[in-house]
Amino acid sequence: MFVDTGAEYWRGDASLAHTSVVDGSDVDDAPFVRRYLYAGTQHGPGLAELTDRTAQDSRGANFLNVLDYTPLYRCALVNLARWVLEDVEPPPSAVPRWDEGTAATRESVLDQLAAIALIAQPNQSDLPVIRALDLGPEAALGIGRYPAQPFGDPYPCAVSTIDADGNELAGIRLPDVTVPVATHLGFNPRHCDIGGSGQLVEYVGSTVPLARTAAERTMTGDPRPSLAERYASLDAYEAAVRTAAQQLVTDRHLLADDVELCVRIASRRYILVAQRADLWHDATFSTGSEWVVDGGAALGPVTPLEL
Repeated sequence: MFVDTGAEYWRGDASLAHTSVVDGSDVDDAPFVRRYLYAGTQHGPGLAELTDRTAQDSRGANFLNVLDYTPLYRCALVNLARWVLEDVEPPPSAVPRWDEGTAATRESVLDQLAAIALIAQPNQSDLPVIRALDLGPEAALGIGRYPAQPFGDPYPCAVSTIDADGNELAGIRLPDVTVPVATHLGFNPRHCDIGGSGQLVEYVGSTVPLARTAAERTMTGDPRPSLAERYASLDAYEAAVRTAAQQLVTDRHLLADDVELCVRIASRRYILVAQRADLWHDATFSTGSEWVVDGGAALGPVTPLEL
């Protein structure tokens, strides 16, 4: 059983596990293999804080991805254990596929995302690629020549298609993705302040919040409906999240015991977006261990599964 996030797809290698290196076409899994994309996620679970700085002090051009996929991961481990111990097959693989219309090139997705001007994009020419390596004339004997030299055209790369909000459609979609308060992506370009502008911050994704009101989104030219246009209240939002989480239980991608956990995780992010200080990155926004909301109230960031 293999699990990937959007970050592994956007760095150019994850799709090689289920597509042809020759032409990029779909390759079916063996019956004893399952693969899942956790849609819109980054390499590690995100925290409920709007910051553009990583733990290693790198800086993204967008806020870091806030999606916490640990409830999905816990269910995947249960499914794996049942497969091994009880011969209960897990749900089918869920990855971007050309024959299902859920796969796309990175370039085509970036072109589509251009309609949302608030999303900082990488340079398409700087996207990482994977090439074959020449290990020298004695490679067949197990003797390599280093450094190995890349050669030939880059291997094909596929990522998930996206919906009108910019959120990924393939794979397993958290309630935060199906009932969004933001666009969540598996990539984040480097901020110009740290150099390498237009390249990707490795393993890191993006979260680009929705506007809070129709007036706010009109001001910024954001085509995505605002929070107020989507959800009448926090209670209404939580009800929609609960319905989405229960569907994941039906699909066997979430444990029934974790439905309310998913509601709390999503609710925290709704409040984060609804009460954020402003629409833009602001060096004074973060207080280090806290994030500041309107009126001066503060809430500490939440670690995965701690809600």
